[in-house]
Amino acid sequence: MHRYLVIQLARFGDLVQTTRLVKTLSQIGEVSLVVDESLTGLAGLLFPNAQTHGLRAHAAGGRPGPELAGVVDTLKGLDFEQVFNLNYSGLNFALAAAFDPDRIRGYRMRGGQRLMDPWPNLGFRLMQERTRAPLNLVDMWAHLAQEAGIAPLEPSQVNPI
Repeated sequence: MHRYLVIQLARFGDLVQTTRLVKTLSQIGEVSLVVDESLTGLAGLLFPNAQTHGLRAHAAGGRPGPELAGVVDTLKGLDFEQVFNLNYSGLNFALAAAFDPDRIRGYRMRGGQRLMDPWPNLGFRLMQERTRAPLNLVDMWAHLAQEAGIAPLEPSQVNPI
């Protein structure tokens, strides 16, 4: 059984933009998703087949809640084939650091240095000129799966007419 972890500790819009990636991964394996605790209900509606874990990522003072250690322990026990870290926040990096950096796509730490995979690096450079390169984050995140050897679902399969 393939197991994948998606870490998306951003806000509502970012969670929605994760849809194509999560649905792609769900076609071939189990997906666990870590989101801000305020979005766990929405994540359950968007991704009913994913196991959702909530963390206090946007609390006053920017400090995670006491549930962080328990969530990390639970996730470390699931032996994920790939981890998709989709946000550049310190908490995202801290959570991703619990996993082998060779299994992480998106943003990872290696030797204390924050690194970005080539695809998001290119995507964010292109998005500096959004009017000339209208890149959609939905597609950028989906193609992280391709970097992991998984063909992303066609957009029409994610959001049919």
